[in-house]
Amino acid sequence: MQPYVPGGVAWIYPAKMVLTGLLILAVRRWLVPSGDWAAATAAVTGLIVLVLWILPEGLYRLLGQTTIFDPYQHFSRPHAIVWIGFRLVGAVLVVPMAKEFFWRGFLIRWLVRSDFQNGRCRR
Repeated sequence: MQPYVPGGVAWIYPAKMVLTGLLILAVRRWLVPSGDWAAATAAVTGLIVLVLWILPEGLYRLLGQTTIFDPYQHFSRPHAIVWIGFRLVGAVLVVPMAKEFFWRGFLIRWLVRSDFQNGRCRR
């Protein structure tokens, strides 16, 4: 949707992050718990990956390449900071949890046994 909506870059990512976060909260009781530290582990892992992902940005600027979307070019400084906050929360909390729930909570279990929700062991 983003390329087809005027100003989509500016508001579609925050909307996706909020909707995904609300969806995770809404279905959390049906998700398979991974332990007491699952959310904290996902957040710390997300932060580490974010740092490793952003570090090369300095190299791109040295090469003369710019990023696709610079919020400071599209918003006032306070609005750009809020937008960056949405990106950080999405990258550190929402995306890692959504990926874990999908990959470990569904796909891997489904690939092993398509009726994994049945609860019976195959023999």
